[in-house]
Amino acid sequence: MQGVPGSCRFFEWQREYLAILVDQGKIVMNLEQHGVVEEEADSRALVRVQKNSMEVKLDALVGAVKALSLVMGAGVMVGAMYVM
Repeated sequence: MQGVPGSCRFFEWQREYLAILVDQGKIVMNLEQHGVVEEEADSRALVRVQKNSMEVKLDALVGAVKALSLVMGAGVMVGAMYVM
């Protein structure tokens, strides 16, 4: 059964890992804003992850690469249609 402690080792590990990340301050959980009761907090709360500057730069790079790939793909398609 889903959500029953003791029935799934991965579920227990995930809950413990979430608690560790919250204690370290890498994840901030704002439970009062979403009206989540304490028992449901581990599985249903909305979570905001704090990113460091390197993660932000990497996300920007990934976005730029995706955009360039889209433009290049469109250019190849237009070029292939022009040749035919």
